[in-house]
Amino acid sequence: MDPLSITVSSIALLQACNAVLHICYNTYEILKDRPWVLSKVQYEVSALRGVLEALFQLAIDDEKSKEHHGRQSAFKVLAQSQANKGPLVLCSEDLRALEEILSAKFSKHPENKFRAAMQAVSWTLTEREVTPILERLARSKAALNLAISADEVALLLELSKISSSMAGDVVNIDRNLADLTSQWTIQNMS
Repeated sequence: MDPLSITVSSIALLQACNAVLHICYNTYEILKDRPWVLSKVQYEVSALRGVLEALFQLAIDDEKSKEHHGRQSAFKVLAQSQANKGPLVLCSEDLRALEEILSAKFSKHPENKFRAAMQAVSWTLTEREVTPILERLARSKAALNLAISADEVALLLELSKISSSMAGDVVNIDRNLADLTSQWTIQNMS
């Protein structure tokens, strides 16, 4: 998997995040009262969406640059991990499972207040199903954040090396200019 594939995976995951959040927002509208676990689902999925958006942008930048000056991009490491159920694959599976659970319970408006109350009560049962998924999503989000941070650290180290090299070049240019100035001054005085 290359950065382009990571970009495509990120887009699919962002769409899955939006589908889950859409269900959450519709459920808020139905119940008029937020079950705690629904708030937790919304928080975790929104946070994951933020990480995926950052990953998406970095993957696009990585694909555009094509030149890594010999460093191994965190995206290559992330891509290699995908073969063994890496964080993007796990996020995809968990988001699909979460969407199935939520849409099965809250796909339509209840006909009356009794059904709305029954949906609210069923959140207790749903919480047991949803909590392990949210924990896995949080771990995947942390792994993706780590990949993004590792890539940023590698870029900062590369920039530091370039900066040091440029500082040495500036010193050499300054020395050469001083030599040329002194030679020019000697030649003009003669």
